[in-house]
Amino acid sequence: MAARSPRPVRVLWFVEHLARELDVACAVKCLAEARFPVDVWIRNIYLHARDVLLGPPPDIVVHPFFYFADGALGTHHYVRAWPRALHLNLAWEELFYSANARIKGPSDDFARRRVLHHAWGESYRSFLVKHGVPPGHVFVNGNPACQLYVPPYSHILPGRSELAARHGIDPDATWVFIPENYRWAFTSENKLRKIAASAEHHGQLLEMKEHCIRSLEVLMGWCDRAAARGGAAMILRPRPATNTQHMLEFLERTVGRAASGFHVTKDGTVREWILSSDAVLSSFSTSLIEASIAGKPIYMIEPLPLPEGLSSSWYEHVERVRTEDGFQAAVALGARSENWRELSAWAHRELLSSGDPIDGLAQLIGRLAAPGQDLAPRPPRRGILGGVCDFVASRRARREGPSAIQINRDTHEGDEFTDEDVRARVARWGDVLLEGGAGATRPPRSVPGRCTPRACPPRT
Repeated sequence: MAARSPRPVRVLWFVEHLARELDVACAVKCLAEARFPVDVWIRNIYLHARDVLLGPPPDIVVHPFFYFADGALGTHHYVRAWPRALHLNLAWEELFYSANARIKGPSDDFARRRVLHHAWGESYRSFLVKHGVPPGHVFVNGNPACQLYVPPYSHILPGRSELAARHGIDPDATWVFIPENYRWAFTSENKLRKIAASAEHHGQLLEMKEHCIRSLEVLMGWCDRAAARGGAAMILRPRPATNTQHMLEFLERTVGRAASGFHVTKDGTVREWILSSDAVLSSFSTSLIEASIAGKPIYMIEPLPLPEGLSSSWYEHVERVRTEDGFQAAVALGARSENWRELSAWAHRELLSSGDPIDGLAQLIGRLAAPGQDLAPRPPRRGILGGVCDFVASRRARREGPSAIQINRDTHEGDEFTDEDVRARVARWGDVLLEGGAGATRPPRSVPGRCTPRACPPRT
């Protein structure tokens, strides 16, 4: 009788925001499953809680964030449900301004000692180490979202003509894309009190909220008047956690009925809009970094001086727009600027210096799945009594989690997806990335269970 093949290693990949994360998740799934004995399940961290907690336990859990375990919605229940799993933090937010850096570091022993952290570059690695993470628990790999602007990954995105037809935008107009990041304008004061690290920090957050409200009011007026002049389409995209209806209500309070060329949408991804637009103007959004990689003219909108809490070092590489005349000049210039080069050079140096980050994540999954791997931090041996306690806690978490983990529909608008959505995206990636696909070059193939020297992170 032939020996039975061992079951594939189960990898549970959690997605928080579909537009930000699903393309990377599906591309990694496509590459990892083609190369290694793994089965990658992609689920929403909140919407699919019942599905995953009542299903078979995963061997590896990939989290979109991991600041602390105890009491964190979702994270807390998943850690208790699968105490023997390996936990990987993808850390989708790594470029902080001074105020949110105070609340974004790993803050409990589990997050520091029991999690493998993914880092875009050495800056975030140093940040984690400063917060108590052992250096060997950090995998420096680059920003996978930035890689999506590079062929062959960019080949699957819809083009300008498709977006124009879908949204009724004049394809011959100058497209100015504005992926705003005035998140604090829509954050309640009650939440600000909850997340503040101190009374001083609370005051800083209130100052940031007032700044974002006033700046967004100015920006709305600038966009509306630019659209009314004709010749330019202003396309404002709310950030993932800002509800579109809230933004439309803010627009109506500010300018009334907007000009016909002023569009507000969260449809599709930031990437397809950046690649199809002539210029990208934004607040302090990392979308400007992505636009620089795409070679698009970029401008940081700063109608009011930034408070200290919103400062960050990478802003120095971006041209600022502080007046309406400057805004109109940037719109008129359209694509006729190469002011993206300085920030692009910085981004390649700081966020893309380790090769292809998507391929690197697929290699990492393969390495974590390999028998006897010693990369990821493993839970300590608990003995018989500890094992029984883990079992009881796991059963309780799996029973209680589905009702305890609720999604906030307001801040997770449009984040629903199905298994069929995943299968369709993985199939599209297969056409582009795998041998025999639609005319694209596949990233270098590795021997199963091994990884190239570039993709191998430091051992613990």
